[in-house]
Amino acid sequence: MPNNNRKVQISKILVPIDGSECSLNAAEYAIKLAKDENAQLLCIHVIGSIPYGYSSYPPALDQYFKDLKEKVQSWFERVRNMARNEGIADIKTETFTNVKS
Repeated sequence: MPNNNRKVQISKILVPIDGSECSLNAAEYAIKLAKDENAQLLCIHVIGSIPYGYSSYPPALDQYFKDLKEKVQSWFERVRNMARNEGIADIKTETFTNVKS
């Protein structure tokens, strides 16, 4: 018979951020869970596509990525501030690009 009293140990929590209120609410929940479990928190954003028309004009594409990077960093900073308010000094952040050229 399995032991159902065994506690699960959470050591890492991954939370994707897209800037929406839902993703920021998920980050807030993940922060509280990370604090309770003494777990490491990793906050990510994935760039999955380029808006139509940008790929045919490289200067516009460069500006698109620059603007998006600034926006993502502001989302990460919001999550960092929420974490600091809960006593979590540091979270890891990463942006991934899944754009096919």
